[in-house]
Amino acid sequence: MSVEIKRPEKVIPEKVVGFAIGEQEVVISSKNAILYALGIGISSSPLCPRHLKYVYELAEDFAVFPTITTVLLDASKIFETLSLCPGLPDFNPMALLHGEQSVTIFSPLRLDTKYLLITKIKSIDDKGKGALLCIESRGYHQSALVFINEMGLFIRGMTNFASPVTSLKSPGNT
Repeated sequence: MSVEIKRPEKVIPEKVVGFAIGEQEVVISSKNAILYALGIGISSSPLCPRHLKYVYELAEDFAVFPTITTVLLDASKIFETLSLCPGLPDFNPMALLHGEQSVTIFSPLRLDTKYLLITKIKSIDDKGKGALLCIESRGYHQSALVFINEMGLFIRGMTNFASPVTSLKSPGNT
């Protein structure tokens, strides 16, 4: 039996900001680290020692390229959660655009280490032609903060609401 969620006509910022997208445990394997590095073009010079350390697991200084944190969060979970957020009206998923992404790394990422991602909606702003949501995902290892990802999502056509006054800033807003 499914529960029908009453969707608001307009954005209710107080019900959006702080809405928990959830928790997710992830592990970065050497295979995933290498595939990510190859995918972003690190192998343009395959024998370069600066590149080799990201694409060859037997390299003496093998490391995880830090921006891998941008792909750890399950993107389908974000959309699913946005559709459950009590402060957001229904919207066409084709109106959802990925905006800026920022990463802050506090300590080196380690292979085969379990990270707990805690994700929430950090802010929402009316930009005139749509709403800019800032999704914040914090990665922890043994309760120590290792990284923070902030992702800006723009939803075209979601307008005419008062943005809340908060101290939280969206990526690109200073």
